Amino acid sequence: MGLGFRLCYNENATCHPQKKERLMIELGMHTDNWRVLSGSFKQAAECAVKYGLQHLEFAAIHGQYFIQAMGYEPGISLQSNPRALKRYCDGKGLKISQIDGSYPFMGPDGSAYGVQYVQQSIRFAAELDCPMVDTVDGGAEIPGYTRDEVFRITCDNYRQALPWAEDYGVILNVEPHGPYTNDIEFMLKLFKHFDSEY
Repeated sequence: MGLGFRLCYNENATCHPQKKERLMIELGMHTDNWRVLSGSFKQAAECAVKYGLQHLEFAAIHGQYFIQAMGYEPGISLQSNPRALKRYCDGKGLKISQIDGSYPFMGPDGSAYGVQYVQQSIRFAAELDCPMVDTVDGGAEIPGYTRDEVFRITCDNYRQALPWAEDYGVILNVEPHGPYTNDIEFMLKLFKHFDSEY
């Protein structure tokens, strides 16, 4: 079972930048670990409860995916009822610590598909009292684009998502997965480009 950890500020913390009390580490897991088992979100949640974990992350599905509807996929459709999901998680003593809104956000496909995907993930996260949505770049460099062109497009994409994050009080994370997020100069330039705690 893959576990993650996050630095939090107290036992009731949401890792929100305005709640700065004593630090502690809390364990959680991503329901994606059940994808290889053809497991559902509920199977992953039950396992989290069994092992005493309190935090879950799940992948957002923008639209419907028939495999998820049949119970063989641990992601959650952004078209599902977030309040019903919150009641289910609350009943099990689980908090959603992050939504994986990780359609590759950098480059032209990020503009066409990723922006709306992340915006809807932010809205869904707010309904769940989930403090964070993560974003990624993808697994390979974008063919036919220079790094400067990708950077400009990436800034445009985050410029469209950040107002949603700020309005809903949800932090946008950038996970290091591909060639741009693992390029420290690219990432420093990106973080310096925006003046937002979100």
